[in-house]
Amino acid sequence: MAGDYYTVLGVSRGATQAEIKRKYRELARQYHPDRNPGDQGAEDRFKDAAEAYRVLGDPDLRAEYDRAGSPAARNPAPRNPSARSAGDIFNDIFGGPRPAPRPAPNTPSRKPAKERGRDLRFALDICFEDAALGAKKRISVPQTERCSACAGTGAEPGSVPVICPDCGGQGSISHPQGFFETHSTCARCEGSGRLIPQDCVACRGRGRVRLDRSIEVQIPPGVEDGTRLKLSGEGEAGKNDGPPGDLFVVVSVRPHPLFQRDGADVVVDVPISLATAALGGDVDVPTLEGRVRLHIPAGTQHGRVFRLKRKGFPGQRSGDFGDQLVRTQLLVPERISPRQRRVFEELRRLESDESKPPQIEAYEALMARLAHPDDRESPGTREFGDSVHSGDSGGAGD
Repeated sequence: MAGDYYTVLGVSRGATQAEIKRKYRELARQYHPDRNPGDQGAEDRFKDAAEAYRVLGDPDLRAEYDRAGSPAARNPAPRNPSARSAGDIFNDIFGGPRPAPRPAPNTPSRKPAKERGRDLRFALDICFEDAALGAKKRISVPQTERCSACAGTGAEPGSVPVICPDCGGQGSISHPQGFFETHSTCARCEGSGRLIPQDCVACRGRGRVRLDRSIEVQIPPGVEDGTRLKLSGEGEAGKNDGPPGDLFVVVSVRPHPLFQRDGADVVVDVPISLATAALGGDVDVPTLEGRVRLHIPAGTQHGRVFRLKRKGFPGQRSGDFGDQLVRTQLLVPERISPRQRRVFEELRRLESDESKPPQIEAYEALMARLAHPDDRESPGTREFGDSVHSGDSGGAGD
């Protein structure tokens, strides 16, 4: 750049730092390439102003310039790769992003950026009882881990990764476009900034190896179908010493041949015979913790529900237990022996001779009305709905 720096900025040698900065801002706005597209003269003025401000805006460089005229500044040597550009100076004043400076020759490369490992998902089938009571399960998960032979560097033990000459260890290449620059990932080192002279035999230069890992999973009591359990740090290994990912175990509960789940409650259907329903008796009822005896009172109807307290699932948040609901299923024999037939026929005769249950009486009265719609209702006839009572659905189990 030719000319005196003070003249370039249009300030006197006695100008204050604030005046120098203010004048540079005016020139930078006036000659910025965005405001003067295609104007080479304006771009040169912009760069000259930036170079002048680089010296005069720094009190130490300004003092040196004032003392000796700064021959180096007047006849600058080829620019160091790490030197600041006109765009850098403009961004310092007006704000804005600036790409990281490239390292000077013979300086160490930056370390490749750490990358977090990938999260993994594992589907785990468990039985109904394990979902209710909890369990420990050992699973085998295919995943990648850091290669122990090369400590994750990808280089054969004894060889040392070198700085990529194409990008200087930065992992990206700059492409000047007039005043601006664009950056792209270095194709030679694939963004790592390093080149491996000899690949590790164990991992083939990848720094990670594929294997099946055995992991113990704790199934909490009361877990629901579709629950996702998170095992932090049990995912795939990270790159460049990055943290590992997480493992998510998705629980699938297999259906049970007897039990059904209703929230925290367990529902089970228990068959009872006609004799037990009529006369009463004790039956064995399966639960999650084994069998219990349940007393069936005489006259129990089909579908009656008995409640066994705290025999259900544990609550995930409350810590309390649900109940087990026992529904009676009245069994009617499809085939009967001659002796059983005689007993049932005798029972039918007794039902005809003696008083019938009120539900049957009400039903027969309603059928008679439907058969003779013109007959007026007799004063003693009751509506069917007034006499039929639903079976007890809230009885307490013994």
